[in-house]
Amino acid sequence: MSTGSDVFLNPPSNPTSRGATPDRKLRAMQARRVPVARTANPSQLRSASSPALGDSSPRDTATCSRRSSPGPAERHRLRAATLPLPDVVDMVRRAQRRREKAERERRQQNARKKQRRKEKARCARDRLRGLIGDAEAVDKAIEAEVEEARKAGFSAVFKALLVSYLDRERGLLRTVRERVLIARSDAVARAEVLVGLERLRDELWGDARMGVSTVLLDLHLRRTQLIRGIAEAVV
Repeated sequence: MSTGSDVFLNPPSNPTSRGATPDRKLRAMQARRVPVARTANPSQLRSASSPALGDSSPRDTATCSRRSSPGPAERHRLRAATLPLPDVVDMVRRAQRRREKAERERRQQNARKKQRRKEKARCARDRLRGLIGDAEAVDKAIEAEVEEARKAGFSAVFKALLVSYLDRERGLLRTVRERVLIARSDAVARAEVLVGLERLRDELWGDARMGVSTVLLDLHLRRTQLIRGIAEAVV
């Protein structure tokens, strides 16, 4: 039977027993560990008990902040390239004033153009009304002349000649009034009227019977020229 002193003199063989020394415990733990290659145990597959060195290494935040901050030369360049807030506000206000001025000028220019178009259209309407009035006045003059020719003491042959010329003038004039002035879309009618007036003028000049009265011949010639002027005045 062993005594208590035998425990200290003859320690047990088990290194993990209660009486083992710390050095013997460490050697026993190292003997149980099996080395594993790094390729077989990559860092991402390691257990939480053995974290990566990068995660456990301390980080000097003060040094990082000092490294990221600009130096004196960089700060000087930043200050030189930075505009003060009042200057920025003044630039924005100047740009806004320029934009407002350009907008006002554009509105004024558009208003002037619109006014000019209105004035031009009004002048065209007034001119057209004047041409229509001239055509109506000439038509009334021809009608009155027809009545006078029928009541005059000319021969029946000469009366018929005058009335035929007057009817042709009135027909051409009414074509100008209805199809050229009022419709304002019949360019063919205006060309036909001009051709008809040219033919009528040539016939008046070549008719020996109209030569007996230079006053009547001149009256008809001036009237054909007036009708031509009304037809050509339409743009």
